[in-house]
Amino acid sequence: MPQDDTVLVEVVDIDTDEARLLESQQISEMQERYGGSGPSRLDPSDFDAPFGCFLLARVDGLAVGCGGFRKLDTATAEIKRMYVDSDFRRRGIGRRILRDLQNKAKDAGYREVWLETGIYQPESISLYESEGYTRMQPYGEFNDDPRSVCFRRALS
Repeated sequence: MPQDDTVLVEVVDIDTDEARLLESQQISEMQERYGGSGPSRLDPSDFDAPFGCFLLARVDGLAVGCGGFRKLDTATAEIKRMYVDSDFRRRGIGRRILRDLQNKAKDAGYREVWLETGIYQPESISLYESEGYTRMQPYGEFNDDPRSVCFRRALS
């Protein structure tokens, strides 16, 4: 498939079959990379407007990527479940989802976004750093996980 395929990114409920399928694929990939049971499923209410949002990316109608944000505090949103199907990576889809999430978080009134990825995801680390994210101390559930790499970015 050529790089110029049209990517449609839309707001969806995380409880749709397509969104949950992508979430399940991400959880399986994290199990393979890190062992254990992988991350737990997310609470759909965390992504309800106006404090949250979940996006689905499609190529030719096929759901190939997703990501969302939820409220951490009045100024900070947390990006979760950034994922692109392995057959569609390196086409700018993840970058498009990330930028759309940042714009929607800014529109929702957040001044900053935080996120977590892991040491065994160098492609994710590279994406976040190339988009102006800076490393920060682990937060919340990631405080004691030496495999976690946490980032923040101001929304200007």
